Amino acid sequence: MPRKPIEIPRRLAALRERFEHWRASRKRGERIPDQLWESAVRLAGKYGAYKTARTLGLDYTSLKKRGSPSVPSQPRTKRSARADFVTLLPTSSGLPECTVEIENVHGSKMRIHLRGADGTTLGALARSFLRELE
Repeated sequence: MPRKPIEIPRRLAALRERFEHWRASRKRGERIPDQLWESAVRLAGKYGAYKTARTLGLDYTSLKKRGSPSVPSQPRTKRSARADFVTLLPTSSGLPECTVEIENVHGSKMRIHLRGADGTTLGALARSFLRELE
């Protein structure tokens, strides 16, 4: 079944024409003028960053960086309660052992199985995992 063409709002289509004109007449390596970026950011606040970036042929991440806070981010769904800290108690056997699963807000997961290690190892691994994906 063929896809239905995406409707582009009139203001976004007009800005796309301005971008196309600029791209056709620019010199190699020339940066996008601030006036075009400002218009793109303004419309991203109204129509969304993804739709605006795709329509204008812009990098989504660059548009988001230029637009914050006027470009709203997509609402995040709450997956589960957020734990600020976890206390690990040693088991009654001589060798502490546990499996811990960590999931960040982006959905990336890490599973750690500890046998005979202390909580500092787990804390360091968890901090490293969560910091790298921010």
